[in-house]
Amino acid sequence: GVGEVVVYTCSPSSPPKKTQTRRLHSSCVTCIATSERYEGLVDVRLITGGADGCVKIWKLLLTQSTLLDRQVRLSNAPLPCLPVAVLNSHVSPVICLSVCMPIDLLVDGSADGRITVHRMSTSEHVKTIRCPSKLRMEVVRIIENGLLLAYSRQDNLLRAYALAGDEIASFSFGSSVMTCLTASSCGNYVFAGESTGNIRILEVPFLSELQTLSPTNSTGRVDFIVLSPCNNYLLCGYRSGHVELVTDKGQLLDQKKKALEDLGIYGLL
Repeated sequence: GVGEVVVYTCSPSSPPKKTQTRRLHSSCVTCIATSERYEGLVDVRLITGGADGCVKIWKLLLTQSTLLDRQVRLSNAPLPCLPVAVLNSHVSPVICLSVCMPIDLLVDGSADGRITVHRMSTSEHVKTIRCPSKLRMEVVRIIENGLLLAYSRQDNLLRAYALAGDEIASFSFGSSVMTCLTASSCGNYVFAGESTGNIRILEVPFLSELQTLSPTNSTGRVDFIVLSPCNNYLLCGYRSGHVELVTDKGQLLDQKKKALEDLGIYGLL
């Protein structure tokens, strides 16, 4: 239904099962993100963006035992969802969200061509970045070193911004289209999936191309990329239903990480 979030329970032995819905917006929910913080209780924040231009922050307080037994408890009880804040930052639908808990920031992008930055803990407005020519941003990412990444299909560019709002660099995908984006745990390089099935590895902050990975089979566009904590494995999901595990046998990424460790951070607010 309109404005609803659907909760599924998952287990290794059975497919996902729809257990309940919760209406969180008066209009369509366009994007969703989560964050976790452990302070006795497990403080889980659910962030939702809507077609009404609002970003809403919800608090889920769950004990550790609840998380360990969540398949039973969450399937039999209403989703414990408490409103924390409503951020009325846009006049057009919110398209994308990104949260970085280590630096306490929430970033959202909208069809109105603006990116807004807020403090997660206080909901304080920190910065508004106006994209060139009011471009609609389909993807935003805020990473731990203070770099903000934003992608628009309208000009097919991935841009890197400092938190102060200055554009540092941009990268064009040419005849292909970026379909997903993830960052390494150290924040020194990012992985961009493409409609061609390729994965670009880019150094930050200047978005110079380090390497292009091509799929072993003709698997179509990349829909998601997950990077292992050790930065040595990529799990890639394709629109065709294929999943590939890619390993960095030459440890090129580790070598680059060591070379980039002294670059510093790209913004403090």
